[in-house]
Amino acid sequence: MPCPAAPISDYGSKPVVLESSVVTANPIPPQIAAIQRPVPELMTWYFWKALATTLAFPCTIVLFYFRYHTMRYRFDEEGIHMKWGIIFRQEIMLNYSRIQDIHLQSNLI
Repeated sequence: MPCPAAPISDYGSKPVVLESSVVTANPIPPQIAAIQRPVPELMTWYFWKALATTLAFPCTIVLFYFRYHTMRYRFDEEGIHMKWGIIFRQEIMLNYSRIQDIHLQSNLI
């Protein structure tokens, strides 16, 4: 919706119309905002992933254990935040505005 008193540009003869827009963010549902820890099935996945390393299993299971227990999520109006690690802290922030396309695919397996 154009503003009633639009300023006129100094660089040309055409008036410049400024548009005012109010951006309302959709509030995050409480059940999604409450998610802060990974699901227990992730530790099962980490176990099988570590088991696939055969001889390095003791080292990888310890790494995956600490990754699982330090992993935290936060969902807010800006985006998704995820962090994990003890010595080497890692943090990922994904803004909703940067998500361009999502493809979901499922099959029998």
